[in-house]
Amino acid sequence: MGELRSGYAANILSEIMGLDVPAEAGSAFLDCATGGGVAADVVMVVGELMRRRGDVDDVLAAAMCAVLGHLWAGHASVYGRDLRQIFANWCAVCGSLAEAFGIAPGAMYDRLMRAEGYVCRDLAEADGALLYVDGRDVYATPRLARMSRQISGILCNWIVDDANIIDITKEEIEEKATYEDKGRICKPHEGQVDAVWSFCHRRLTVVAGGPGTGKTSMVACQILRIAFENCGLKPQDILLAAPTGKAAQRMIEAISQAAATMTDYNLRLYFEQLEAQTLHRLLSLKRGKR
Repeated sequence: MGELRSGYAANILSEIMGLDVPAEAGSAFLDCATGGGVAADVVMVVGELMRRRGDVDDVLAAAMCAVLGHLWAGHASVYGRDLRQIFANWCAVCGSLAEAFGIAPGAMYDRLMRAEGYVCRDLAEADGALLYVDGRDVYATPRLARMSRQISGILCNWIVDDANIIDITKEEIEEKATYEDKGRICKPHEGQVDAVWSFCHRRLTVVAGGPGTGKTSMVACQILRIAFENCGLKPQDILLAAPTGKAAQRMIEAISQAAATMTDYNLRLYFEQLEAQTLHRLLSLKRGKR
């Protein structure tokens, strides 16, 4: 990580906004930014600037210093289209500042928005900088940018070939997924059937949905069932992974609950032999190694 340099921040602000920002002013508010939880509320940092100096232009300078400190301190572990996405409540901050100082919200927002390109450029060129800017996206590190491009290229080449298609219809999927529970017939939702069908006809399928929508208990379990009945895959041929150990355990619990509703003994036994692990373990990530 690059060392926080208040003079550097002050120079950026001077170039961007035409302000005469002394290094000591940048130092005071970079300290606030890195030690006071600026990610939660930049307005608090700006309020501290008001207390110390009280000048509107310096308030703008403090806002930019706070953002610089937030990014440079390494808290921006995510990436987004621009600083407004990296800092989620950017519009709310601008509105609060404008209201506090009687400035037109649009004028303040436009002024800060014009500044972000310069900030990204200078941070990207700084020694030890955390940001990488490729002209479209802002990444936390150059390494993440390279990985993003590599993964995108691999996936684009990989999903073109859909030769390995499982010959199964949506009607057959619905029939497999229908079961009886305490005298009640339970059928899959149309979206769940579509998700399973996509898995059978595409090399890559991404299923998204909120809690309780059946991503694991219905969709994943039916995919596993098809892998067993239609493809003859063994439990060790299937990799189940989750971000954390607890999430992996919950996945296995959901699969076990779904297996309990199945009448086929061999299928239940198949499900019981499945194991889940963390993504880090799956990828065998170690410090200094890929």
